[in-house]
Amino acid sequence: MEDIAELERIQTRLSEQHDRYLKDISKTGRDLYNTTQSQLNNLYTARSNQAEALARRRQEMSEQIGISGYGNYVWWNDRDQTIEIDWDAIEAIQDKDTYDEVKDLISRVEKIQDEMDEAQDALWDIEGQIKELEQRYLQEFTQYQKRVYDAVVKTYQDSIDNLSNLNDTLNDTNSRILDSISKEIDLERQIRDNTDTENTIADMEARLAYLRRDTTSANEAEIRDLEKQLEDTRENYSDTLIDQ
Repeated sequence: MEDIAELERIQTRLSEQHDRYLKDISKTGRDLYNTTQSQLNNLYTARSNQAEALARRRQEMSEQIGISGYGNYVWWNDRDQTIEIDWDAIEAIQDKDTYDEVKDLISRVEKIQDEMDEAQDALWDIEGQIKELEQRYLQEFTQYQKRVYDAVVKTYQDSIDNLSNLNDTLNDTNSRILDSISKEIDLERQIRDNTDTENTIADMEARLAYLRRDTTSANEAEIRDLEKQLEDTRENYSDTLIDQ
């Protein structure tokens, strides 16, 4: 698993490259897609790593409480994602060693919960970055399309001004306009389909990581089905990318 801090450094570098791209009017729609997709891929990896980190903390929480033998005093509420503590029962403990061990257990699990909260906050932040980047891409691609259209219109006007045969000029320019628009529409549709597929893969990976944290066999059937679906989806997506 890649280091989360390193992924953040990569994301900063990719964002700077993206900003430089926007200032370069010579870049194409494919360049915009590539720079955006590099950032999204990095964020997908960071999201998966954070989900796995959160799952590990949850597992550690269950193990700490389970092996302590003091689950009647301290337990984990999985529905509310909170630590439940029976302070009245704790204060009623007569044995000092037992009392100290329970208080030490509370300190340990509260530290784990702080780490879980940090991981969850980071996960939400990454989700926000993904949505923001996707929305930004749609806005920038619209601007790019306008830039292409304006360039085509200028070329069209220049051709009218410079060519003596108006009919030939109109036919040629119209053909190029239609061809350019058709290509951009195809590219946009392809990018949208790719993004949907990549989001589906990322969601399946996150779900699989969540299921695997359960050490029992309760989720084995779903895990096997999900692994098969994920393998098939990745293979079909790879074939699609090769054909593009």
